[in-house]
Amino acid sequence: MYLACLSTSSSNDKLAFDVGLQEHSQ
Repeated sequence: MYLACLSTSSSNDKLAFDVGLQEHSQ
């Protein structure tokens, strides 16, 4: 699911998605 999101998202979406993962992991 993570890879699917990366392959279908733009660079901006990827950054926002990565930030969401970082906040969730904390």
